[in-house]
Amino acid sequence: MKLLLFCMWTWMSLVSKGCGSLGCWEEERNALLKIKATFNHPNGSSLPSWRNGNSDCCGWEGVKCDNTTSRVTELCLRAPQFWALELLPPRVIDASFFLPLEELQVLDLSESFISGVCNTDRPN
Repeated sequence: MKLLLFCMWTWMSLVSKGCGSLGCWEEERNALLKIKATFNHPNGSSLPSWRNGNSDCCGWEGVKCDNTTSRVTELCLRAPQFWALELLPPRVIDASFFLPLEELQVLDLSESFISGVCNTDRPN
């Protein structure tokens, strides 16, 4: 009986935090969409699998998740994988976009033309 109650409590905890049958935490999906906007090619063709209607960000190109928690653990945004190098301007990325990715262990931004980092989530 205790095991059953524990399992139900665990499941409810995960569902209430945004994880569940969709395979991806909502706060992480939203963060990834903000990151996409930073990297998106002017014609909108970058990261085509990263769509608002595609709720399972664990299946998006360049994203790997923990099989148990469904949290994002790896993010690969290497430039050649997603866009034409000659068309990329230097860019500044907002570091606060990565804050919801609490279990992120690997972040590959090589050759992504990042010229700086800012943090808009920082208190004044």
